[in-house]
Amino acid sequence: MPVKLIKRIIQFIILSIILFILIFFINLLIIYPWQPEQVVFIEEPEKADLIVVLDGEYYVRVDYAFKLIEQGYSDILYYPSLRYEQTRERITERLPDFGEQLRFYDGKGAESTYEEALLTKEFISTHNVKNIILVTSPYHSYRAHWIFTKVIPEAEIISAPVPFEDNWFSLDNINEDAKEIIKSEQFKFIAYYLLYGWRWY
Repeated sequence: MPVKLIKRIIQFIILSIILFILIFFINLLIIYPWQPEQVVFIEEPEKADLIVVLDGEYYVRVDYAFKLIEQGYSDILYYPSLRYEQTRERITERLPDFGEQLRFYDGKGAESTYEEALLTKEFISTHNVKNIILVTSPYHSYRAHWIFTKVIPEAEIISAPVPFEDNWFSLDNINEDAKEIIKSEQFKFIAYYLLYGWRWY
């Protein structure tokens, strides 16, 4: 192979890498949640094949998921990471209210939102799921929706976090606790983007 051709190929590869990195970081600047309200992503719930509840805040998220089920949005509930006993007890208390109307599944356990997305992807691979209602807390909703959409492109992800009136977090009154959680979510979003933003699933 001629030396000039080899040099051109190398130059092309280098330029392609530089362009990819440039686009990668420009995209981060565009989608990064710069403002407090941007860590929240809320969509109107619509009828879906599955409701997925993300771990945290004990039974607050679970109660809202059951409310969505009562309103007829889905009849399948999936909890990918049922780590807390309080949450398990809450689910056990509520399940008899629904009888055969509801099918409940819990996952293998996960240590992060990313792992919850992976477990959900594995779960829907054996079920006919085309759209998912994602239930979490308001401050966690943007990052959660982003990673679920990234990991599970084959399904529509509908972000339906716990309403503000049922959660301690509020954009109308950003206290010190809210400021800390917003900073944490912004930092975690950067970490998630750098770790997982370049991957294909």
